[in-house]
Amino acid sequence: MNEWSDPQLIDAYVTANADPANNWYEREVNIPSILSLLPKGSNQRVLDFGCGPGGLTSLLSHVGVVQGADASPGMVNKAKENYPEISFFVWDGASPLPTWVQPFNTIITKLALEFIADLDSLAHGLSEALVADGQLIVSVTHPILAATNGNMASYGSKVASRTQIGTTGIYVDKFQHSISAYINAFLQHGFVLEKVLEPTISSELQASHHMDAAAGNLPKRLNLQFKKIVNKV
Repeated sequence: MNEWSDPQLIDAYVTANADPANNWYEREVNIPSILSLLPKGSNQRVLDFGCGPGGLTSLLSHVGVVQGADASPGMVNKAKENYPEISFFVWDGASPLPTWVQPFNTIITKLALEFIADLDSLAHGLSEALVADGQLIVSVTHPILAATNGNMASYGSKVASRTQIGTTGIYVDKFQHSISAYINAFLQHGFVLEKVLEPTISSELQASHHMDAAAGNLPKRLNLQFKKIVNKV
């Protein structure tokens, strides 16, 4: 069984994301950074890829027609349960979209790519799922954190590790990709890089969460904005 469909993992994931003390960085720092990259105006078709239980998908509902997709059927079922007003479907990002799903103006993927080994196939699949001039927003754990964890010796290599989700005792494969690996995978599949954000924690938030400046100024996320090039093969 796909580890991401394990009911224990899903319940632990939902509980952790609902805990303000555990998830404040995403809510107060990273998600605002991602939302700042969204195109202005309404009537957009937006996909949250790697949607998990649907929390971010629900926050995007003001943009236009929003759908969520995840490779885990269990996560998709939980998202449908949490947000029955939103359309969710199972998709791995590399295969063709289901025939009933129309291409999107914008695809957002948050904290999913580090669990995907083959960025090349994913980049191709996401490009195919976008309209001409479509936009892709990628948010990943910042590769610079490898330096603080002592993994820089293998920084340029795709390194796999078994990572426990919360305290569930359930382990999944997580891959260490470099900044260039993230960017080049999409440049080779019809995208141009338009913006790079490395959201850091404001001094006010550092104080409220009792952090020192060194920890607060170290970027925890790398947020990339790409645009699909028309007629690029």
